[in-house]
Amino acid sequence: DVQTLKNKVQYFIEKFNQQLLIGLDDLEKLDYSIKWSRDLKRNAFSSAKTGLQYNPKLLVMSLWRPFMKKRFYAEFLVSDVFTKLHYAIHGQTLSQRNWIINISGGSAMKPFQVCSSNQPTDYEYVEKNQCLPLYTYSDDGTQHDNITDWSLNYFQQQYHDASITKRAIFDYVYAVLHDPRYREQFALNLKSEFPRIPIHPDFWAWSRIGGELVQLHAEFETVQPWPLKRVEQEIKTLPKCRLKANKTDGTIEIDSATTLMEIPAVAWEYQLGTRSALEWVLDQYKERTPKDSTIRAQFNTYQFADYKEQVIELLARVCRVSVATVNKMQQLAQLTWLSTH
Repeated sequence: DVQTLKNKVQYFIEKFNQQLLIGLDDLEKLDYSIKWSRDLKRNAFSSAKTGLQYNPKLLVMSLWRPFMKKRFYAEFLVSDVFTKLHYAIHGQTLSQRNWIINISGGSAMKPFQVCSSNQPTDYEYVEKNQCLPLYTYSDDGTQHDNITDWSLNYFQQQYHDASITKRAIFDYVYAVLHDPRYREQFALNLKSEFPRIPIHPDFWAWSRIGGELVQLHAEFETVQPWPLKRVEQEIKTLPKCRLKANKTDGTIEIDSATTLMEIPAVAWEYQLGTRSALEWVLDQYKERTPKDSTIRAQFNTYQFADYKEQVIELLARVCRVSVATVNKMQQLAQLTWLSTH
């Protein structure tokens, strides 16, 4: 939650500033109650004179994992995975509207992943995340098209259609990356190379479905929840967190008191890497004991019970997203491919 993150950041800043006064040269004198990563050690010297000051405006909502949002503190010294690319995609306030295609990197170990977003993402949002935004932003806030004029002209010439727009090309690409045939035929290439986008017949059919998928995945919190059946069991003790899925029975055991039933079998088919979208949600909300002793002692405030209703609603929405995604991927599989494939 926001207060816990605020407490963590303020603790980090306090310890970091104290260390600056002591000095950074002697590794044995470093306060290891905060994590001195390689990047932090390298960049700390640039802040040696001024130190850090807490700024609540730097608490930013991000997409941590598929369909899982989490706030982070947008300061380079505090977060190793926060980069200037986040500013280029979302502007200096990290609040500029944008659409991003996120694909797994070439060194990823899991099957190819792709998922759209419209907020800052973590490096592992999809494995070794590579962000392909529709726009980029200059330091002064000026918006620039990330799809080049050359690309626009190329598509217009290939299809003999001057009405094709850069946004339509963006959606077309997202559709191609979701085509089951493309994923299967180029599975090995996608693990080591940047995706190559073919020119299929019927551009607008691909672009239309791609646009629907972009919207569906990036705006997952706004979709209509799937009508899951909720079964409650009377217990005399506080419910114990479970978050276990039974794909065969179509159920999710939320805790020892609550079970969700009648989950469509097709919902489990929408996979990102080795997990279904529903399983990503279940995994991220489980109660865990932090490995770091400082976090475990001072900041381990997470209790699933505080988020139970939020998670149930999210699961219902992600169930809807999953069913719709599989349906649209099946539609893509029926579209005509270029004859050279």
